[in-house]
Amino acid sequence: MAFKTKTKIRLLKDERQTLDAKHNNILNSFIENKNSTYDAIILGNSLTREGIDTLLLSTNLTSKIGNDRKIAYVYPDDTSIIEWFYFIKYQLLSNQDLPKRIFINFASNQLVSERCEFEEIQRISTYAPFSELRSITLDEEFTLSESLDLFLSKLFRTYLHRERIAKRTLDVFPHYRSTIRKMNDSDYKLSVETKKHYSYKHLSKVIELADKSGVELIFCAFPLPYEYPIVEDVKSIISNSNLCRIVNLQDSGMFTNHDFSDGYHLNKVGAKKLTMKLINVITQ
Repeated sequence: MAFKTKTKIRLLKDERQTLDAKHNNILNSFIENKNSTYDAIILGNSLTREGIDTLLLSTNLTSKIGNDRKIAYVYPDDTSIIEWFYFIKYQLLSNQDLPKRIFINFASNQLVSERCEFEEIQRISTYAPFSELRSITLDEEFTLSESLDLFLSKLFRTYLHRERIAKRTLDVFPHYRSTIRKMNDSDYKLSVETKKHYSYKHLSKVIELADKSGVELIFCAFPLPYEYPIVEDVKSIISNSNLCRIVNLQDSGMFTNHDFSDGYHLNKVGAKKLTMKLINVITQ
């Protein structure tokens, strides 16, 4: 019995490592071949990974438009607006061949600019060229320790992945990540009632970049098991741009608790529902 338990834990760990490694390979390949021309970039996190049926999307676009548009999917786990801003700035809008549209999929408080933790810092180091690191430390008002993390993550791969290695150790516990995410989201729902002011500086910055580049940004509010409000500040910032818009993909009449696999991410049935809604947005 003990052997079976250990085997199950090992399989869970290997499955998560394989999934993470697979997306890292996709991300690295995208960065290495970033001069390719894309009709659209779909950017998000694990909500995007689990919430979009890419085969269904591709098949329906082919039937509706007559040809399959070239779409790239980028969804590093646990990312939010700060990493999306730097990815767009240094990996998308620095190209000669710009994408026509960028879809930014978010939920809850993921458009709020918050203090960077180590994982955010190491991802920024992946996206940004070395020559820009000093500027980033000033813009983000990094401490000396945070600045060192940024430079060391850029220079040394082992240092870059140290936090991920620690997380993988905790991944042996079933539902560790989904439990942490639900706890974090509960904290947000509690704090949203007490906090009066949020910073949306990275949201404003990414919209400014898109406006200068002539690229359309579509912000898609993804469903969660509960319906969350899209705050007026976010609506106002996005509406100030002629090239940016926000689409609310939440639908309390469409999505139920049965459409979520772990109390946070959509399951395959929920993903098909959301994908059909997204197809309508893309083909407008």
